Amino acid sequence: MKHILIVADGMADEEQPTLNGLTPLQYASTPAMDTLARQGISGRLKTIPPGYAPGSEVAMLSLLGYDPDQVFEGRAVLEAAGTGVPLRADDLALRCNLVTLDPEGCLLSHSAGEIGPNEGRMLIEDLENHLGNDSRHFHPGLSYRHTFVLRGGHKAIECIPPQDLRGKPTDRYPIEALCPEAETTARTLNRLSETAGRLLREHPLNQARESAGLPPANAIRFWSPGHRPTMEKLAGRYDFSHGAVVAGVPLIKGIGVCAGLDMIDVPGATGYRDTDYAGKATAAIQTLERYDFVLLHVEAPDECSHEGDLSGKIEAIEKIDRLIVSPLFHFLNSLSSPYTIALLPDHPSLCRTRTHTSDPVPFVLCGSHIQADRITRFDEKNAAQGEGGLLYGEQFTHLFFSH
Repeated sequence: MKHILIVADGMADEEQPTLNGLTPLQYASTPAMDTLARQGISGRLKTIPPGYAPGSEVAMLSLLGYDPDQVFEGRAVLEAAGTGVPLRADDLALRCNLVTLDPEGCLLSHSAGEIGPNEGRMLIEDLENHLGNDSRHFHPGLSYRHTFVLRGGHKAIECIPPQDLRGKPTDRYPIEALCPEAETTARTLNRLSETAGRLLREHPLNQARESAGLPPANAIRFWSPGHRPTMEKLAGRYDFSHGAVVAGVPLIKGIGVCAGLDMIDVPGATGYRDTDYAGKATAAIQTLERYDFVLLHVEAPDECSHEGDLSGKIEAIEKIDRLIVSPLFHFLNSLSSPYTIALLPDHPSLCRTRTHTSDPVPFVLCGSHIQADRITRFDEKNAAQGEGGLLYGEQFTHLFFSH
């Protein structure tokens, strides 16, 4: 039995006046996704439990069948696992974004203009050389996404994600302690942010980016604090032997590692709209020849949403349909063994607000042992009419692995 789970990050959205009242998913040309809908069952999945901010770190755990109340320790520790950062039990890991501020200190870009991987690595390595010591370390990740580890840090702190601060003065949103024991941690992180900002503003690389008309990575933002998680292996929870993850971003790789999946590296998998869609599909097909479960994740629709790029999001959805869903579905149909393929976003991402929401996401489940419902198109509205109904967390995972 082969299982392939395709997660198109942030693909769900709201109706757009400029698209004649359609969502980007409804507007896009998606013949392969619609074929899945005609041959499978559709429904909606609630991936964000009450009390959690909407984000992939919680949504992905939930749709893989984990209870965030039991295993969630923040985004950063999962990304650390995805990039091979070792963590002790008393280490506090935080996500460290390279961001762009305007001269008044308002956040212009949560990704420093999608800074390149070599430039991002150079800046973080320089921060480590100047500010790292035995109790704190900056670890390079991918592009603007990096990890900071503070030994003995307290996780009871409030850190607003930078993608939620676009256009706002960041000095009004410092890290705040949520209990007296966390005050030292909050002070340390706020001082480091200020010092790092001064170093980055004067860095030759950023001066060169400004001269070239590119957004400088002139500040950092810490967020998503947590300690090392303990998670039961996914293969021990569901009926498969060997699983793997194909992804471009450290967060999803880290969730896969913590869930006991093998990481499959794909050259050109950037985690952006320029990712190698076809390369991911090829890697998934090759992996399915050796494994019985593959999680394939594509970040591009979410990145376009955070930039407010509606046309880019539609293009990303159509590329996922043409370059990922179509070849994978054709491959599975060529096999003599039974299979299940599922497609869904992890959470909605709205181009209008450039943020995530906690609303249910559409899903479609198709396979050799699945009886089709009457849905003929995959989108938010049609999925709500599917026989899959409205599911919560591990209800979807049980349904996915039961076929």
